[in-house]
Amino acid sequence: MARQPAVALARPRALPALRGTWRRAALVTVFVLAGSGLLYLGARETPVFALRDVEVSGAPGKVRADVLASVAGLRGESLVSLDGEALVQRLEALPSVRSAAYDRAFPNTLRLTIEPERPVAVLVQDEGTWVVSVDGRVIGPEPATGAEALPRVRDRGEAVLHPGATIASPDILPVLTALSEAPTRMPLPIHSGRLEDEDLSFTLSGDGGTRPLLELGEPTDAGLKLRVAALVLRKMSLEERASLAYLDVSLPDRPVASSNSQPSG
Repeated sequence: MARQPAVALARPRALPALRGTWRRAALVTVFVLAGSGLLYLGARETPVFALRDVEVSGAPGKVRADVLASVAGLRGESLVSLDGEALVQRLEALPSVRSAAYDRAFPNTLRLTIEPERPVAVLVQDEGTWVVSVDGRVIGPEPATGAEALPRVRDRGEAVLHPGATIASPDILPVLTALSEAPTRMPLPIHSGRLEDEDLSFTLSGDGGTRPLLELGEPTDAGLKLRVAALVLRKMSLEERASLAYLDVSLPDRPVASSNSQPSG
């Protein structure tokens, strides 16, 4: 049988068109990126986005004032060029600020969300007294008023403290941690605390100026032990609280209370 001649197929002519399309798309992309860059550079310099207003949420009066003072120098600068990471670092370096977050509210407003440090105790040194947070951060010197209700913790170390410093003493931090876990309302408020020879104890502000001793033993499960202590105190009558000298919750399931200065054997 004679072989049929092969049919000649026409070459596709779409390839040049596709190449042209890709070339145009690439050029458009380049122009868009270049235009975006020019717009960004223009936004950095234009006064349209200059910072005029700062809104602060989550911070009480004194902390809010510290935050506003820290960012006062940013007014008039462009929100576009604002270095957010540096801003957060600046704010969290304030002794009264635990954490900070920001949001650019264009065209002219900076919104700051602040979590303030929570004071848990007054640290007493020979050189002075300091309000400290649960992490051992020095918030500032004890004010003339407003810190009377905070428990007092004696620091016998020689470290020179200042606002923003962090206490690293292994005898202080467990006390602060326990205080942060205490019930908000203890029937007898905590007056002071200490850790000595791995034994955690507190003195309470009793009726008539008495100072009953609250013994927690090892500094483990401090929150549970303090909740048990609060429950025991609530079940006591006013007369029993007034005569209380000692409450031992080192074994939370077997608390011991006594009106004597030392528990009986």
